[in-house]
Amino acid sequence: MDRTAEGEAIRTLEPAGGGDRLRVGPEALAAAGLSGPGYSLHDLAWDPERDRIAFTWFDGSGWGRIAIADEAGRVSVLPSPVLRDLWESGAVFSLPSS
Repeated sequence: MDRTAEGEAIRTLEPAGGGDRLRVGPEALAAAGLSGPGYSLHDLAWDPERDRIAFTWFDGSGWGRIAIADEAGRVSVLPSPVLRDLWESGAVFSLPSS
């Protein structure tokens, strides 16, 4: 992960060229409704095909959202809010029963 002047972003390393490319940036997060002055990205995980990344976005005050980014950097937000668990270095998920 790379913190940019605009906010926090996810970058992936391109093995052939050795450089990195922006995978998820502040603009894509804002387009998905994820914006806030003190946000951070945590809990990154690849899907089995390695073409999507799941992560949790926290707003800086303890609440966040689970999101998935595809290869093009488009972000989809899951409908379950999460609360930062300061005791366990993880997230507490609030999943609806339906």
